[in-house]
Amino acid sequence: MSLSGSLDTLRQAINNTLGVIDGKLRNKADKAEVYTRGDVDTALATKADKSATLTPEQVDARLQALIDSAPASLDTLNELAAALGDDPDFAATVTTALAAKATTAQLADLESRVGDGFTQLAQAFDDGAALITSTTGA
Repeated sequence: MSLSGSLDTLRQAINNTLGVIDGKLRNKADKAEVYTRGDVDTALATKADKSATLTPEQVDARLQALIDSAPASLDTLNELAAALGDDPDFAATVTTALAAKATTAQLADLESRVGDGFTQLAQAFDDGAALITSTTGA
């Protein structure tokens, strides 16, 4: 593409972007529809005072009381948490445990040893069957 063609493409892209921006700005609220400082101050003045609000600890205590008074079906959540060791970072604990898993080489070695064990066990059964077959009854 020539330099002139590249500039035309760039000009078209800029014009398109400006058109999109213009369209978005047309949909903005009129100044009359925007909250004024007085509106905000009035809303803040009616906000609850500190004596009427709860601390995070009080909220936690009330939530715990609500949970403790919940029906038996919600006890399952508490039981699940207990089963997971009440670990708040359970995902990281599991991730760490998975990181300690066996490597592919270790699994291949284990598979080989288990396979050898099965082979020896099968041979022992074959030897036992041969011994039983060769034994004459009294």
